[in-house]
Amino acid sequence: MIYLFLFFAGPLAIFGIEFSNRSNSLIFNNYTANTSSLGIIDAESIVITTSKPVGEVIMNIIFNTTSTRNAGFSSVNINDFSAGSKAVMGILMFIGSAPSSTAGGIRTTTLAIIILGIVTIARGKARVTAFKKTIPDQTVRRAFGVFFLSTVLVSLALIICYADSHAVLSVVYKGDEAVVGLFVLITSAFGTVGMSPLTGTQMYQLGILTKLVIIVVMFLGQLGVSNALLAFAKNSNDEQFGYLEEEVVVG
Repeated sequence: MIYLFLFFAGPLAIFGIEFSNRSNSLIFNNYTANTSSLGIIDAESIVITTSKPVGEVIMNIIFNTTSTRNAGFSSVNINDFSAGSKAVMGILMFIGSAPSSTAGGIRTTTLAIIILGIVTIARGKARVTAFKKTIPDQTVRRAFGVFFLSTVLVSLALIICYADSHAVLSVVYKGDEAVVGLFVLITSAFGTVGMSPLTGTQMYQLGILTKLVIIVVMFLGQLGVSNALLAFAKNSNDEQFGYLEEEVVVG
C-alpha cells in the first residue's frame, strides 16, 4: 500500500509543482541553452522554444519520479526539474523501496510503521496494529530509530559536503539551488539510486571529504541503518530485572 501511495503521490506532487510554473518549466517546454566547457547550463541563457506534448510531459514525470525509488534511469536531465520537484525526488530517494529489494533508503515498511505509530499515538491506543495483526513494540522503536538516525546522517552529510565543496557548487548552481542539488546528490547515494544532478567532471571537482562522505552514505544506505547498527552491537542476554517506571512530560 505504501509503494502504491508513493507511486501515485510522487508524480502528482511533481506535476503540480511544475504545472504551477508551466510557462517557465523545462519539463513542459523545449528549450535551447548555451553550455560552458564544464557542461553547465546557465539559467540566464535558456531560451524556451516550444511546448512539449502533454503525453511526453506526463511520461517524463512518471518515469523519472518512479525511477528515483529503484532504477536511477532518467529520460531528461534531472536539473530540468525545478528546485521543488528535485526536493520531492530527494524525499522519495530517502524513503527508498521495499526491504527485500536492492534499493537503499529507510525502506517503505519503515515509513509505514512510522505512520501507523503516529496514528496510534493520536488515537490514544496502546498497540500498533495493521491488517488485524499487532506490530511488536521493538519493531516500532527500531523504525523510529532508523528514521531518526537516517535523518541525522543525511543532515550531517549535507552540512559537511556543503562546507567542503561550496566553491564548486556555487559555480554549478545559483543561490539556494546549491543546497537542493546537494540534497539530491546525497539522497541519491543514500537510496543507492545513482541519479546524480552533477556531471562526471563536476563530481571530480568536489572535495575529497565530500567524496568520502558520499561513499559512507551510499554504504549505509545500501546496508541499511538498522543492519549497520546490529553489525556493531554486542549480543546480550535478557535482563533479569527492570527499573521502576516514572512519567516524563513530553510535547
